Amino acid sequence: MSDSLMVFITDYSPYLGFGLIILMKNKKIFLLTSCGLLLSFAAIYLIHLFIQTPRPFLVLQTTPLIPPPNSYSFPSGHSAIMSVYASALLLIKSRWTFFFILWALLVGYSRVYVGVHYPIDVLGGLVLGFIITFMILKYSQIWRNS
Repeated sequence: MSDSLMVFITDYSPYLGFGLIILMKNKKIFLLTSCGLLLSFAAIYLIHLFIQTPRPFLVLQTTPLIPPPNSYSFPSGHSAIMSVYASALLLIKSRWTFFFILWALLVGYSRVYVGVHYPIDVLGGLVLGFIITFMILKYSQIWRNS
């Protein structure tokens, strides 16, 4: 795939994904993904306090294809975001699930391709997004009443 396509995917997918979630006009999916995103951001912040993995372009002394992020590498926030979308749709049994799973995997690949994450960062983000979404669905009283 071309560099410009990978940059587009890595830069815009989280926003486009949320736009599609909104366009679905499904209150439960919207609430689940919104809560999942907030908790994922909080979890990543906490993880970065304890796991401070430098990004690959710093270690390998390469130039990433996008402006270099100034946060730690593990876990991938983009992968966590896309995983929240995909897992919410999976757990709600949406017809969009397969598309979002493939999209989440593509975004993860793009993060490695553009040089800002290791594959383990992507895997960590995907797992984190799924666990958070699952926990919200399983334990939230607000969710059960919506």
